Amino acid sequence: MKGKVHLLIFSDRSKGVRSIYLSKGFILSISIISVFLALALFHILKEYRDLKLNSASIPSLRTELAFKTFQIQLLSERLLTIRRELSELRKLDKKLRMMMNLETKEDGKGFYAVGGEDLKGDNILRLYRLENEVISGIQEKTDLLAYLQDKKRRFEHTPSIRPTKGWISSPFGYRISPFTGKREFHSGIDICTRTGSPIVAPASGKVTDIRRDHINGLILTIRHGYGFTTKYAHLSKVLVKKGERVKRGQKIALVGATGRTTGPHLHYEVHINGVPINPMRYILD
Repeated sequence: MKGKVHLLIFSDRSKGVRSIYLSKGFILSISIISVFLALALFHILKEYRDLKLNSASIPSLRTELAFKTFQIQLLSERLLTIRRELSELRKLDKKLRMMMNLETKEDGKGFYAVGGEDLKGDNILRLYRLENEVISGIQEKTDLLAYLQDKKRRFEHTPSIRPTKGWISSPFGYRISPFTGKREFHSGIDICTRTGSPIVAPASGKVTDIRRDHINGLILTIRHGYGFTTKYAHLSKVLVKKGERVKRGQKIALVGATGRTTGPHLHYEVHINGVPINPMRYILD
């Protein structure tokens, strides 16, 4: 028959022969469907294989994700540390500028800036370097601050102002005694002024002694530190107590004429490590 395929089917049971006629269009359709089913099966098998491969790589992806998370955490901690160190650096810079009477930087300019870049790749190394530079800067400014503070304390505790107003009636050094007429060493200077004139501390320090004797009258002693000690004699009144800490320029006593004296005046001494030196070297005004 034209346009058809004749199939003969033999059966063992009936020992007969069956004839089936199939059109060529039907056979073509079956063939096309078979090809599509084969392609679909191939696609499914490929996706299954890819899924298995991806499943096999999940542990490595998890490891990489964990490492990235660790990096982000590390960067966050470093940034917090650097911000704290920068804050400390700004405080030190402000202190130094205040001590040196320089304009303070309220806007924080002049310091390292953190930010403005994505934290990728070798930026971890940059953060380490930045942190080391900040730590180095803090150490340098801390050392400088300690040096300046020591200089400031030393200046505050070094006699440098006139303890009372008046004129020098007897200088430091050898002189002829007004009482014995003999040559003697005068261990301080005498500043003549009226009784009751105020006496101020020439430097900060601590009152270590208040006493009387028949020659120097009422005496006050202040230890300033750094080896400096000052003494004040012939006082009419002491305005501070033993053990009290005094500041430079603070009123500590009143001029008098107690002890052996020819008139009201202040006998003023400066000692360095127990050795009397010329007080005029430490009067800068």
